[in-house]
Amino acid sequence: MRTPICPDTRDRQGRPRREFEYVRAGTISWYGVQDMATGAVQMIPATGRMDSPAFTDLLEQLIEVHGPVFTLVMDNGSAHTSRHTRTWLGQHRGISVVHTPVHASWVNPIESVFGICARQLLRRAVFTSREDCDARVQAWVADRNRTRRPVSFTWQPCT
Repeated sequence: MRTPICPDTRDRQGRPRREFEYVRAGTISWYGVQDMATGAVQMIPATGRMDSPAFTDLLEQLIEVHGPVFTLVMDNGSAHTSRHTRTWLGQHRGISVVHTPVHASWVNPIESVFGICARQLLRRAVFTSREDCDARVQAWVADRNRTRRPVSFTWQPCT
């Protein structure tokens, strides 16, 4: 997150111009969770590094909410495929895992949500702090969840 030193202006044609110098306001990362049956989205802020132990902590939270049996659709990120995560998943047999194809983030439904959030909220936004950014993202999620729909996606492998 960054706060421009000078306010935005417009050029002669009315196009927005943003000063390139800014003050950093920190960074924030989220774990995106989407219930495929309802389409409800959650953006859970990472409290530290987004590594394997943090990811399995998130999975523990999902078990508390959804119970021990569900299907997890995820990409092949290092925290998702590490030995730590594979061991944890081996101990939780009720969780079925579907990995999206490598280099095909567009197949992962939550990646689409991240893209929509970036276009509708994050692009050209100015945040004063991590907390400010997270509060606005959570408000965006709440608004999005008011009109949620079940996720329906299919893909066929290239032959």
